[in-house]
Amino acid sequence: MVNGLETLSELLERRMVERQVGVKALNDELGIRNVGKGRALLDRIRRDDMKGVVHHRRELAAALEVPVEEIDVAIKASRARYYKRIDDAWRASFRPHAVLTTTREIPQPIFVAALTGAEKRLYIDPPDDLPEPAWPGYVAARLPPMIPGFGRVTGFVMNYTPDRAVRFDLAGNPMEALEEAYRRGSLWMRGISAAALGLDQ
Repeated sequence: MVNGLETLSELLERRMVERQVGVKALNDELGIRNVGKGRALLDRIRRDDMKGVVHHRRELAAALEVPVEEIDVAIKASRARYYKRIDDAWRASFRPHAVLTTTREIPQPIFVAALTGAEKRLYIDPPDDLPEPAWPGYVAARLPPMIPGFGRVTGFVMNYTPDRAVRFDLAGNPMEALEEAYRRGSLWMRGISAAALGLDQ
């Protein structure tokens, strides 16, 4: 349950018991003839990984004999639990770090960033023995002028904790206090193995 709402896996298991439907029969009702594909779909649902599941929402509603709106609510609850597990893992492994801001949020062209490993250059970690007040100066002294694919570096955000960050200009002058750590899209997964968490998509 997520905020009192059933996840798709919970709804699926409940309705399968109530209807006394096994996995093979469920796959037949979903129109899935390939056993491996059916097993993969059910595995994703059990892990709250909704990638590709939304395409089966109407078939799932028919197979479980529930309104499609109930499936949609369950998918939303599953996604919430999925991303909460990722966020909890990120918080548990959090270390203070700076995230560079650039003229482009999304790299163009993407293949340039991928080939050069540019994403790694968006982060600077202060040394463990460096006092916190010295972190902005340390980062400012190490800013590259640009990052391939991401463009010109415009400043950085110092993430002190998951819930406290400060935006700085290129010279290391504070510009804005933030109430949560700055994350650049999927890059906030840095340092966490989704596969190890069983959350890989």
